[in-house]
Amino acid sequence: FRRYVSFARRWVYPQLTDESSDALLKGYMDLRNQGSSREVITATPRILESLIRISESLTKMELREEVTAADVAEAIRLLKAATYAAAIDPETGMIDMEQLIVGMGAAKRKRAKELESMLQELVAEKGTEGMLTVDGLKASVNEKLSERKEQLCNDGEFFNALRAVEDAGLIRRQGKQIEVR
Repeated sequence: FRRYVSFARRWVYPQLTDESSDALLKGYMDLRNQGSSREVITATPRILESLIRISESLTKMELREEVTAADVAEAIRLLKAATYAAAIDPETGMIDMEQLIVGMGAAKRKRAKELESMLQELVAEKGTEGMLTVDGLKASVNEKLSERKEQLCNDGEFFNALRAVEDAGLIRRQGKQIEVR
């Protein structure tokens, strides 16, 4: 086996054919277009480079000089099975590469921004009353969400949004009390 690998490394340098280049481009564009309507990154140029390397490796493994469309199809299948298994957004079931980069899918990012803006509105409305409590603010947020018939926010979502509003300098939190600035 070692001699086989050594021979392949030394003597086999696969080249992309026009057919395989077209298949690579088509496969990459299909991956890329999966998320275009949802403003989600599904394939990056690095993914294209990976597809090329995997296709060439599959060809080299069979000691062939030219990459075929079948090699490209297998490379795409392997990439989807390996990389994209971790990049599936659990809420939508679609591929979201930012899930790997950021740690949360597009739906969660959108909800976090909505909660943050809702908190900013509530702080602006209720800020004239003086001191607010964390529990009261959370109850107000959940009340607004139930009016919209949306899922109520859990503690993690609420405190992340509250931290973002606090970082923006709109409020100052001291224990359970919130001071509006």
